[in-house]
Amino acid sequence: MKVPKRCLKKVKPTSGANGMATYDIKDYEPVIGRDEVEEILSLAERTNGARVAHVNATAFGGGVAEILKSHIPLARSVGLDARWLVLRGSKEFFDITKSMHNALQGNNSIKLSKEMQETYLKINEQNAKTLESDGLNNSDIVVIHDPQPLPLVENKKNGG
Repeated sequence: MKVPKRCLKKVKPTSGANGMATYDIKDYEPVIGRDEVEEILSLAERTNGARVAHVNATAFGGGVAEILKSHIPLARSVGLDARWLVLRGSKEFFDITKSMHNALQGNNSIKLSKEMQETYLKINEQNAKTLESDGLNNSDIVVIHDPQPLPLVENKKNGG
């Protein structure tokens, strides 16, 4: 299958005030065409102003961070109030979550002790309080991208 030349053009971001790249859906016209951009904008009108919090474990390094650094500004360009919240934690916490990641990937030798589970839940409880002021609790939609912040879902369900 031959890829159309218009799909080979690269969209270049501009730099935003906070150092995050800024992408605008209209920048994609040369790549996907004006009709497609207009259709996206038309569909996005239904969600205009929706508050969407994306939560992940790291601000850099890793696939989620790479995606969110362009996704957030792009989502904002179609009218979403999108924000990116990053979990905070100790080295011990992230070592525990790395073990969890390895277990989810099929490493059956991983055993989480009661102490590890308690640390995991305690750090997430602290993050729920910290991220509350960053917009977690007043979001219409919360997208959890990693297993590290999963307990935050329970906090959101309980009105937090």
